[in-house]
Amino acid sequence: MDAQRKVLSSVTKIQQDDKKTSEAALEERITAKVKETVENDEANSVSTEQSTGGGSMNDAVFKQKLGDGSLDITAEVLKRAAALGLA
Repeated sequence: MDAQRKVLSSVTKIQQDDKKTSEAALEERITAKVKETVENDEANSVSTEQSTGGGSMNDAVFKQKLGDGSLDITAEVLKRAAALGLA
């Protein structure tokens, strides 16, 4: 029993560390993209594309899609990421 608890505790710690590492990498990607966007003045341009950072997507799905790279990085997506504390 004790050995099993130690193993489960170790696995939990590893999973938490992996999550922190993933979140840190995502934050770095977003911060770099925000900087690039501001430098290129893309944040001030008018986009005629359909919104990909839409309000109909809940925060968990938004974070997942942003993390796996399936969302296009637009000014709206960056604003939402910043509002969620990811940038």
